[in-house]
Amino acid sequence: MNYTFQKSAALFEKTPDELPMVDLERLLAIARRQWRIVAIAVAITLTLGVAYLLTAVPIYSADASLLIDTNNQKLADQLSAAPSNALDDETNILSQVELLKSKKIALAVSEKLDLKNNAAFMASDKGLIRSMVSSVKAGSSA
Repeated sequence: MNYTFQKSAALFEKTPDELPMVDLERLLAIARRQWRIVAIAVAITLTLGVAYLLTAVPIYSADASLLIDTNNQKLADQLSAAPSNALDDETNILSQVELLKSKKIALAVSEKLDLKNNAAFMASDKGLIRSMVSSVKAGSSA
């Protein structure tokens, strides 16, 4: 054990030119000799990756930007009952942005549109494995 530590410590003291080189041909020869193990590892990894992709519930996110044009006074007056110069006030704009970010408003919209019962809006929690199990159960009960 002490020998291994001394050997590892000696590698840190060497310059990059003095370090042992990796022999790529030797590594490929090892992989060729163990081709079954490499193939099994690749097959298992690909199978797990495909299974995850098929069973994972897709999660979508969206971003939106709102640009308030202060030069368009007619639109600015429609958006705000305050005088037209009030939109130039940074605190007023920040409070409007916070209103748009409000969780209460988002919940009110969600309740008004009944989004929790909307199948197109809600992600399905059925994955590949659950759908396979339910189809096997349905086939065995028939």
